[in-house]
Amino acid sequence: MLQVEMTDDIRKYQPKFMGPFTARQCVCILIALIVAIPITIIFPVSQPSYKIFVFCIAMAPIVACGYIKLDGAYFEVLLLRAIYTMFLSSPKRKQVSHNTIAEYLEYLNKQKEKKMMSKMTKRQLKKYNAAKESKKVVRYYNNTPAEKQFKIYK
Repeated sequence: MLQVEMTDDIRKYQPKFMGPFTARQCVCILIALIVAIPITIIFPVSQPSYKIFVFCIAMAPIVACGYIKLDGAYFEVLLLRAIYTMFLSSPKRKQVSHNTIAEYLEYLNKQKEKKMMSKMTKRQLKKYNAAKESKKVVRYYNNTPAEKQFKIYK
């Protein structure tokens, strides 16, 4: 199969529908007129220059949908994306990450605690559990005998 690279001018070509306008531009202008004419008639101002200004302001965003195209996206798509990012989505996104080293160290501490608790007498175990429930700081010591493996600090 033959492949030929095309220039940008050919890719940007749009077939004309009526005069210098494409079908999309004609539809957008028609919708803009349908929206802007009743707004101009209803707008309560006696000077015609103000009515023309209101007419142009009412038509501008709808006509822009037919003409403006950035990076392959039309104006209404760009406008919806901007509204979503500015107003509908949360400005601060929470980054959730798992610290595997901290989780592993916590696992090792639990293993040490289980090992230490298995070596304790019932009296020491009761004292140790009471200290844990009262939320006092408990320090573990590895190199000492089983009776002195923990200290409770207030």
